[in-house]
Amino acid sequence: LIGDPGLACGVAACLAIGVMFKLRCLHPPSGAVALTAILGGEGVKQLGYAFVWSPVLLNSVLMALLAIVFNNLLGRRYPHALAPAEVKPQPVPLEVPISRADLHQALLDGEFLDIDEDDLQALLQRAEQLAQQRHRAGA
Repeated sequence: LIGDPGLACGVAACLAIGVMFKLRCLHPPSGAVALTAILGGEGVKQLGYAFVWSPVLLNSVLMALLAIVFNNLLGRRYPHALAPAEVKPQPVPLEVPISRADLHQALLDGEFLDIDEDDLQALLQRAEQLAQQRHRAGA
């Protein structure tokens, strides 16, 4: 739709990042796929929208399967199981406690991370445990 490849690349990358930003799932290789669709040459042009199915979707499925096999061979669960809704980490004990709403707002205000409030709270609790252990040990 855009004749100038440089401008088309900018618009494609911007749209891809904008959609990922809105869906809160930033993934840099997806921006590269948008650029490949423009700069991929005649081969990609001949594929048309089939480029989305093969190689993009096919390779994505194969990489996900490889990740599942690899992690299972190492004894790790992938993808991670979702925690039951009633199992929530306790608030981090501070002079002014950080609530789930605070974590949610901080995630919305800051850089986009592929992490949710529960994971962030668990990370903060673990860091606090380590700090308390270090403090007790006199380090």
